[in-house]
Amino acid sequence: MALIYSSDPEKRKTLAFISCVIAVAFGTVPSILFLNILIKNFTAIGTDNVNLAEEMKPYILSLSFFSPWSSICVDLILLIRLIPLLRLPGAPNKTALLGPLFLLKLGRVAAVSVFTFNLTKKSKTLLSDDPTQFYTVASHMLESKVVWCLQLADNALCSFFFLFLMQRTISKTLRNTSGYVQRLRVLFLIAVSNFVFPVIFVAIELILVTRNLGYFALGAINISRTNIEIIGILFATIWASTRSNGGVTGSTDSKIDADSSAVIASDNTHSLPIELSGLNMSKRDGSVAAASEILSTPEV
Repeated sequence: MALIYSSDPEKRKTLAFISCVIAVAFGTVPSILFLNILIKNFTAIGTDNVNLAEEMKPYILSLSFFSPWSSICVDLILLIRLIPLLRLPGAPNKTALLGPLFLLKLGRVAAVSVFTFNLTKKSKTLLSDDPTQFYTVASHMLESKVVWCLQLADNALCSFFFLFLMQRTISKTLRNTSGYVQRLRVLFLIAVSNFVFPVIFVAIELILVTRNLGYFALGAINISRTNIEIIGILFATIWASTRSNGGVTGSTDSKIDADSSAVIASDNTHSLPIELSGLNMSKRDGSVAAASEILSTPEV
């Protein structure tokens, strides 16, 4: 609801907004499935339900499908947020930077598809009275470890590229004005929540898988990571929308925006509108642009 409230009809047609909606949908499903599994498991304690595993099988298989796909969807949004930084003059070659990230995404899609297919096939031969055997089988499959390793590499590489490009852009384009200094602090927090935290969570998940420490702990970490990523991208999108609309906090922010300015380091001929989580910087002649003018630039 906050995402819809903070956007206008034009922004709702952008790829970032559509991806955010899909990410919320994909991210909500694993949370509901995992909660259902917990309820069924706890209510079955002390009972002799010989078909408990069969009853939980649809939820576990659905969770094994939606959980990795929701992560891929969220990470795709992070890739979309990386692209505007490559439009700055002097940025690295797009193909050289985005090529490995797209290959990692394709590798993750292939690995998740193979993992889901093989897990579904193996689940047909499992006993019907012990739901923990699903985790045992999944954790010993090579495909599951490949999925985690590819996700870790994808998150780490995307994090490095984003933070490197953002630091490079900030050092070249921004003046030391209070409004933009405050905005940089917010951008740093957004970058940490969107890029760094997922790497930490995936590393923890990989440790849990290799050490067989229990599927409840792994499931809780997995769901927490997905929800943190979704909250992070929603915060970034909502913040970008409110800033580009002139803010929603009254005249103080408007005055800061009106008094602030940004400079883009360019060759004075090829400057492009840049949206960095709401921080737009553009002028075709390379001159200083007032923030109120910058923030009215349409989003990419």
